[in-house]
Amino acid sequence: MKTISISLDFEIRWGFRHLYLDNFAEYSRNLLGADYAANKLCEILDDYKIPSSWAVVGSLALNNWDELFTHINLQQLNKTSFFNFSKKELLDSNLNYYFAPNTVAYINSNKFTELCSHTFNHIFCSEKNITKEIFVNDGQLIKKVFNEKFNIVPTSLVFPRNQKKYVECLNKIGIKHYRELEIGDDSDSNTLDGNTLNKQAIRYLTSINPFIKHSTNFNKSYSIASMFLRLNLPNALWKLHVYRIKNELNKLDNNECFHLWWHPHNLGDYFDIRIKRVREILNIINFYRNEKDYKILTMDQLGKQAF
Repeated sequence: MKTISISLDFEIRWGFRHLYLDNFAEYSRNLLGADYAANKLCEILDDYKIPSSWAVVGSLALNNWDELFTHINLQQLNKTSFFNFSKKELLDSNLNYYFAPNTVAYINSNKFTELCSHTFNHIFCSEKNITKEIFVNDGQLIKKVFNEKFNIVPTSLVFPRNQKKYVECLNKIGIKHYRELEIGDDSDSNTLDGNTLNKQAIRYLTSINPFIKHSTNFNKSYSIASMFLRLNLPNALWKLHVYRIKNELNKLDNNECFHLWWHPHNLGDYFDIRIKRVREILNIINFYRNEKDYKILTMDQLGKQAF
């Protein structure tokens, strides 16, 4: 069996606090457009009847700061961060940067989606301030919120910023399957200090090398990310990117998975151009399903299919 898996990391500003602090002007079009993009992506994937795994930051399922602070206090929230929350962040005018309950509910209600964990507060597991205890407590918290809101317990996880750590604790928080890092990547290279320009350049060049194949076997515990979908490439480089996707699919062997991932905020700006590119990729994937009998599976389904 040859398989394809799609995962989307829905995080809005929880994934960018470390970059922009209390500056809400930077990257605002992408972040404020992420909610709309997530809804449209979910709708389009439903139209194609393509299963997908949505790794959602648990806090996005809440309505506001008051509800958040019934689950975690400010001191605990600051402990999982690299700086303290500012008063500017906690204004009601910024709610759309941190909460998207209707969208998370819509994602969960779709028959072709799997609602996964992206941790409760997008914690960076490989940074020195995050302990095993914090990781487990965070996992228990997202379980509680998703169970209360949607009557489900997430069984799949995507590590924020691809900082994989504490895998031995996953069974304690109900996680059975996670997205493993792409071949050639590692958790240390995704830390705040380790994500050097050289590492970023290598990832970028790898994504447009049409002859690279990073798809590989999956198992009950994880599926390895094959590539990140770069929707902002110039046209010439986008063609190389698409060629690499086709090359990955053409060279896929039995019991291998092509695992493609991206974020809704990648479409938050220049939406019309980027959603057209998403449709282009989905049409390619659909061709391999219809003409080559490839299976499209969620992360949970991959784990259940593995030997």
